[in-house]
Amino acid sequence: MYPVLFRIGTFTIDSYGVMMALGFLVADFLITREFRRRKMPVQAAGNVLLAGIIGGIVGAKIFYALERPDIFIKNPLGTLFSGSGLTWYGGFIVAWLLIFWVFKRSKIPVFLGADALVPALALGYGFGRMGCFLAGDGCYGISCCVGASVPGCQTLLPSPLCMAFPHGVAPTSVPVLNTPVWEATAALLTFIYLMWRRKSHRTPGGLFAEWFIIHGILRFTVEFVRRNPRHVFGIHMGLTQAQFISILMVLAGILFFVFWSKKDPENDGLMPEEFRENRSP
Repeated sequence: MYPVLFRIGTFTIDSYGVMMALGFLVADFLITREFRRRKMPVQAAGNVLLAGIIGGIVGAKIFYALERPDIFIKNPLGTLFSGSGLTWYGGFIVAWLLIFWVFKRSKIPVFLGADALVPALALGYGFGRMGCFLAGDGCYGISCCVGASVPGCQTLLPSPLCMAFPHGVAPTSVPVLNTPVWEATAALLTFIYLMWRRKSHRTPGGLFAEWFIIHGILRFTVEFVRRNPRHVFGIHMGLTQAQFISILMVLAGILFFVFWSKKDPENDGLMPEEFRENRSP
């Protein structure tokens, strides 16, 4: 793997940072384009992205500290200010709180704004997972050895589905399930699907709810073979923290379609008049 792409003196360019930067640039392009298509104030797109970046980093650090209290207690400042130790769901939750605040200030209906963001969010998640893959930062899965878990063991899956990360940030010479590549592939397919579906939902928020269900199911499933601790905020429940939040996401998405999708967008005030042409190609 290539956790560090190159060095100039003491200055380093790491692969995870490059992938995240590319993800933000692509997200900025997609969000701006979608805001323009949906007749939303394009100038708000940059504020939304900035809120997502700040909230994502802060939330990821906070939830990592809650997820791994043993590491946080040993070195609180080092944990908070290091370049590693990020929990995606934590970043997602805090980022969306800030994004909703930007929507309110920009007078953008929350559900309409959320629909405009989810394709970029799905693809951005894929960029993040590719960064994990290149850095070998430990978010891969369990050993995929047949028999004893020793270097050079026999595996049933070919590379890159199963491989070792001897030079990663969290090195392992034992072949493991390459879950970052699995998730990045799933994220790309989800992005393609959401781009195809984004003009089909009659009720604002439908695309957002659909992504909640898809992502929740995918993340819940992959967590069974990832090496995350089986507790939720320090409480042992037989599930990982990501699985617990994934269940909540799926339930929220289902409840949206059971109750909210029955409303009439225009008569119930969900589709303000200035946005009623959003569904046109």
